[in-house]
Amino acid sequence: LTLVGPDRLGIVNDVARAVFEKGGSVAASRMAKLDDFFAVVMQLAMPSEAVAALEEELSRSLPGLQVLMRAAKEGDSFEEPPYQAEVHCVCPQDAPGLLMRFTAVLADAGLNILLLDTELRCLASGRGFLMRAVVGSDVLVDGAQLQERLDDLCESASLGVAARITVAIARGVQDPPSF
Repeated sequence: LTLVGPDRLGIVNDVARAVFEKGGSVAASRMAKLDDFFAVVMQLAMPSEAVAALEEELSRSLPGLQVLMRAAKEGDSFEEPPYQAEVHCVCPQDAPGLLMRFTAVLADAGLNILLLDTELRCLASGRGFLMRAVVGSDVLVDGAQLQERLDDLCESASLGVAARITVAIARGVQDPPSF
């Protein structure tokens, strides 16, 4: 389930109630408010015959919100990658293309982005760029090499020595600094 539209009080409660009333439950979710807009992504566990009725009810009861539902196909499943890490980026100033360059390093390293949060925040140095990614891989990744590539990114983007990108091993550690 994906919902996007103007924010208002009670959206999550309205959605959770409708899911419950259709015999379902929320298995996982991500929600974010950006300016006056609210976005929800939910993985639901519910009877397949109730999906269309839920979509219709949400579209009717949540005016102004775009509602999109997709039923998983038989046999669809998501398995967490065995190797995961958190990667943090704190740059004292924003730079055009920084997210593009950062995610290119992750993709080149064979890392899938499982979760990504970014924001511009007022820092002592000005408006800084903050990024947190949870990444995963099916194969062991050399954490030291990834850190080196991220450090090179900071230098090439002229981010200065105050820029900090760190790789924190989270799960599936075999022999740090690899993950």
